[in-house]
Amino acid sequence: MKHPKRPAAFNLLMLTLAGMINAVGITLFLSPVKLYDSGISGTSMLLEQITPPYLSLSVFLLLLNIPLFLFGLKKQGRLFTVYAIYTVLIYSLFAWLITDVFPVDVSIASPLAGTDLLLCAAALSPASAAALRSATAARWTASRSWPSSLPSALALRSAPS
Repeated sequence: MKHPKRPAAFNLLMLTLAGMINAVGITLFLSPVKLYDSGISGTSMLLEQITPPYLSLSVFLLLLNIPLFLFGLKKQGRLFTVYAIYTVLIYSLFAWLITDVFPVDVSIASPLAGTDLLLCAAALSPASAAALRSATAARWTASRSWPSSLPSALALRSAPS
């Protein structure tokens, strides 16, 4: 299948939606309780909180992604880089709008957890989702009769059927 040379409208719509959702999650749930995301977003959140107020999350998102844009241009091509720049611009724009232009009262952002934004952020955090999956896998593994050690597992594997 040949890759298109120009951005497709559906792709731009999905990238816009992804940027908006990411900005809402970071600015309304994670940042107010100082719970950091991973990667560029988390680094941007940390730098925003330890630098002067005029250096906002949006500025750090744009600046820290520049090396990744250049690497993506070299390794993935122009279309990938256009999509990446577009998504980061949308993410930065909406993060800026939510925090600086239309400040949102974060106490209303968590109807399920009430005013406990840490609980809501932990529920929505990718790390907590991974921890829940790991705990579920551990419970499932513990409920089955698996070999208790590597040597016994290897012995079972090499035993004739």
